[in-house]
Amino acid sequence: MVAFPASDMDLSAADSPEAGAVSSASSDSTSTNELDINTSIVVERYSNGRTKTERQVALDAEGSFVNHGDFRAFNEEGRLIGAGTYRFGKREGEWAREFHTKESQVISENVTEGFVGPFTSTAKFHDGKLHGEWTITDSKSHPVVVWQFAEDERHGKSSWFNPDGSTRKQIEYDKGQIVTSMVATGSKKELTPVAEFVGGRELVREISRFSKDRKIKSEGLVLKP
Repeated sequence: MVAFPASDMDLSAADSPEAGAVSSASSDSTSTNELDINTSIVVERYSNGRTKTERQVALDAEGSFVNHGDFRAFNEEGRLIGAGTYRFGKREGEWAREFHTKESQVISENVTEGFVGPFTSTAKFHDGKLHGEWTITDSKSHPVVVWQFAEDERHGKSSWFNPDGSTRKQIEYDKGQIVTSMVATGSKKELTPVAEFVGGRELVREISRFSKDRKIKSEGLVLKP
């Protein structure tokens, strides 16, 4: 996974307000680059009448409606569960969303084992791309994962944690390619390298043997595909 999956953070990505989904809208004005941008607030509601999503939209240079400004999402009880900012259809700055494990395709059950939900996913964007840290924390603010990105690619350390705060696994990336892979071992849970990589490809030792007596025929280091 090298890009931010829409299923986890894309609370609403409609390019224009559709009549069937919009319950109400109001006009507003936002100043951007010293130009007045006319925006409208589009509200989508649950069947019980409570607000589901609330977002600002504006006309782009081609005359199409795009998300522009604040975006907020609520649960059916009216509690805020997600927020972020769009700039002409692209995410900008920090986005956050509360979710339960079954709602996300990003993390699996074993990753959250021992943690207490619901979980909060927070990611930073620039020009619509993941740029900076993406963190997932549990209901007690304990870190579950912390992944670093640069322009939608894994870049830097990606860390997975145990409920006690210790690091369980850590992989370092360089522009989307794995540099090192480490896991915690021993009573002190120290990180130990488990694989070596060259250009993002794992370097492994291969051994071939004679079929008759199983003695070593050849051995050497090869790069996996």
